[in-house]
Amino acid sequence: MSLAGVALASLGIVFSARADIIEARCNVYPKGENQAGFEDFCTVSHRQGNITITLTNSTYELTPSATEANTYIDQYGRLATREEIGLLGFLYRLADAYIHVRFDFVTIAIRSD
Repeated sequence: MSLAGVALASLGIVFSARADIIEARCNVYPKGENQAGFEDFCTVSHRQGNITITLTNSTYELTPSATEANTYIDQYGRLATREEIGLLGFLYRLADAYIHVRFDFVTIAIRSD
């Protein structure tokens, strides 16, 4: 299990064969840019290897590669990869953008109150 998976499991969040959805914060960077185009609350759904990232204005559907770990195909048939960033986040490198997903539980808890 990855470091992020261990961290999520220790917080009582375990991804399984059923759909699991977690709120997160997402920074979206246009491809090739060093500054985020925008930051938004998002939901990340993980089910049987498929990942859905839902932002206010868009949704990204990622299907796992059958041959390479952390490699996906997006809803348009383009290559995407996932990189673990520390204990509580991932960087998804898509064809036209990078999405930094942060599992910032303090900020998310404040939002849900």
